Amino acid sequence: MAASCSSEKQAHHGPKVTSFTIVGNETISSSTIKDKIVTESTGWWPFAARKDYDPVTWDKDQKRMKRLYGSRGFYHAEITADEIPHDVGRDPSKNVKLKVTIKEGPRATVNTLKIQGDETLAAAEKTALESGLPLVPKEPFVEPKWDDTKGTLKSRLLASGHAEAAVTGRALVDLQSNQVNATVWMRPGPIYHFGDIELKQTKDPHIHPLWIEEQVRLAAPKGEVFTPEAVEETQKRVYNMGVFSRVDVETGEPNPQTKRIPLVVSTTTAPFHLLRLGGGAGFDQVRNQVHMLSEWHNSNYFGGLRSLRLRGRLGWAFLPDVFQNIDDSNGVGVDNGPIARVRADFEQPRLFNAPAWKLGLHIEGERMLEQAYKAYTGRTGPEIIWQIRSDLRVSFGYTIDASYLQSPSEVAGLFAGSILGCDQGQRGCMLWNSFISQRVTFDRRDDPFEPRKGYYFDLDFQEAGGPLSGSFSYLRAIADARGYHSWDWFTIAGRAQAGSLFSSSGQDDDTPIQQRLYAGGGMSMRGFGYRRLSRLAAVLPPGRDATSDNLETIPIGGNGLAVGNLETRFAVSDSVLLAAFYDVGAVTAGSWAKGIFDNLYHAVGLGIRVLTPVGALRLDFARRFPGSGKRDILNASSVPGMVGFAENTSCFGFGGNASSPQLSDGLCQIHLSIGEAF
Repeated sequence: MAASCSSEKQAHHGPKVTSFTIVGNETISSSTIKDKIVTESTGWWPFAARKDYDPVTWDKDQKRMKRLYGSRGFYHAEITADEIPHDVGRDPSKNVKLKVTIKEGPRATVNTLKIQGDETLAAAEKTALESGLPLVPKEPFVEPKWDDTKGTLKSRLLASGHAEAAVTGRALVDLQSNQVNATVWMRPGPIYHFGDIELKQTKDPHIHPLWIEEQVRLAAPKGEVFTPEAVEETQKRVYNMGVFSRVDVETGEPNPQTKRIPLVVSTTTAPFHLLRLGGGAGFDQVRNQVHMLSEWHNSNYFGGLRSLRLRGRLGWAFLPDVFQNIDDSNGVGVDNGPIARVRADFEQPRLFNAPAWKLGLHIEGERMLEQAYKAYTGRTGPEIIWQIRSDLRVSFGYTIDASYLQSPSEVAGLFAGSILGCDQGQRGCMLWNSFISQRVTFDRRDDPFEPRKGYYFDLDFQEAGGPLSGSFSYLRAIADARGYHSWDWFTIAGRAQAGSLFSSSGQDDDTPIQQRLYAGGGMSMRGFGYRRLSRLAAVLPPGRDATSDNLETIPIGGNGLAVGNLETRFAVSDSVLLAAFYDVGAVTAGSWAKGIFDNLYHAVGLGIRVLTPVGALRLDFARRFPGSGKRDILNASSVPGMVGFAENTSCFGFGGNASSPQLSDGLCQIHLSIGEAF
C-alpha cells in the first residue's frame, strides 16, 4: 500500500495590496468607506488572507466612493488616488500601496420640505403624520434620511388604516447654491376596516376553522381599523396555537364600496407528536455538571388541541468540580451525585370557551444536589393562563410541593435545622410548601434564545402559608427587565433584577431554602460561581481542628436580591461573537434592604460565543473588583468566636491573598455553558 499527497499553490490574479489608506475624509470614517467598496488590503497578522489588486475593480471602487459622498450631500466631492506604476501590471510578485485623497467640498442642505396630498386628513392626523420626520430643513441633505422620510410617512398612513396609501417624492439639488428642495406627494386613500376571513389549510388533518378564526379575531376584530401591526399579531397568535409548521397571513383585495379589507390565513399542519433528545453541560469553579435531555409532546392530546408535554433531565453533578472529587479532598461541599428532573405539563385551551384563556396542570419530581443541601422534591398544581397578546401573558397558579431535605455532614447539628427549616438539631426532614402565584410576562424580543433587539419584562409573586397552611408563610416578589439594541454586527444588551422574600414572622431564617434568592454563575452575576453570591454559612470540615482558620463557607440563600448586567456583543463572523460585560450584584440576609446598593459587588469580563444548531456555546471570563460588596456570614459550626473573613484577592489561586480558605471565591471566574446569559 502506498499513499501520496499533493498540494496546489493558490493562484493569484494581481499584485498584493499591502496597505490602503484614506486621507481628507473628515465626515465619513475610513471604515465606513471601506465597507462600501470591494478592494481590501492584506492583513498584518500571520496567515492573513492575501488581497490582490485589480485595476478594473479599483476604478469602480473610486466611483463607489464618490457615490457614497454624494448620498451624504457632498455632490462636489473629489476622489483622487495615487497612480499605480504600469510595471506592476498583473504581476503577482509585485506589491502595491493604495492611497486615496478626498476633498469633500461643501455639503448640500435642505432648503424646503413640502408635503402635498394631505388635504383630506384631519388637522390632528396631519400634525401627527408630519411631526419628527428624519429629513429636517436647514440640516444636511442625506439620501438615506430622504428615503426614510418617505418610508416613515407611508408607515404612519398604514398604521392609521390607510391600507392603499402611496407615497412618492422628488428632491431637486441646486449645485450652485448647494440647496435641496424636496417635495413629497401622498395619496392616503380611504381608511379601511378588517372584514371577512379566508382560511386555506394546505395539509391534513385540518384544524377546526372556528378555533383559527377565534385567534384571528383576538388580533383583528371585524370592523376594527386596519393596521399592519394587527396583521402581524394575527400571524403570531395563529402560529402560537402550537399545531402549525407554517402560517402566512396576508391581506386580500380591499373593497372600496364597503371599506373592508379581508384577511387570508394559510396554514400547514405540523405532526402532532414530537420527540426530542439532547444533552448539555455547565462548568464553573464551584459546580460541574453534565446531563441528558428528553422531551415528548402531543399537541392534540385526545383532540381539541389539548397539549401534553413530558420532559426529563438526568445528569451528574460534581461539587465544586470533577478534580477535587477525584482527589477525594476533605474540603467543604466536595460531593458528587445524580441530579434529575421529570415534569409533565397538560394544557386545556379555550377555558370557559374563551380563546385567550388556558388551563394548565403540572406535576414534577426533582433530585437536587447543592453545596448546602440535598433535596428530593415533588410538586404539582393548576395554573390559569390569560394570553392577552402574543407577547403579553398573565398567569394565576397554585402549587403544593413536598421536599425531603438533608444538610451536609459539615453543618453542626445545632444549626442544620435552622438553615433548612427543620426542627432544631435535625439534619434532615420532610417539609411542605403551599403557595399561590401571579406572574406577568411582556416579551418583545426578536428571538428568546439569541436576542438582538427588543425588550422583556417579568414580574413574579408568590404568597405562601397562612390560610394555605404549609411549613412556611412568606411573600416573594421578583422583577426582571431586559433590553436589546443592535447595529449590524454590534449588539448592546442590559438586564436588571430585583427580588425580596418577606417572612410573616419577620425572621430571616424562617423562609424555605429552595425559595430563597441566590446570584452568581454564568446566567447571573459572573464575578461569582454558581449561587456563591449569597448569604453564607461558615462550617467546619470533618477532621480539622475547631479554629476559625479552618472554617469554610456554603451558600444558604438570602431574602434580598439586586443584579445588573450590561453587555456588548460583536459579531466577528457568521458564527462567532465576542462579548464584553459589566456585572453588579448583591444578596442580603434580610428582605429588600435600604442599603442593598451600598453592598453591590462589581465585575468586568470578556467572552466568546460560538453559534451552534443547539444554541450559543458560551465561554465567559470575569474579574471582580477587590474591596467591593459585602456578604452576610452565619456561624453554623461549633467554633466559638468567629470573626469576619478576609477577602480572597487571588486570581485562580495566583497572587493576592489566597491563604485563607473561608472564602474560596477568588476575584476571577470562568463559566462555560450553552445559551446567552440573558
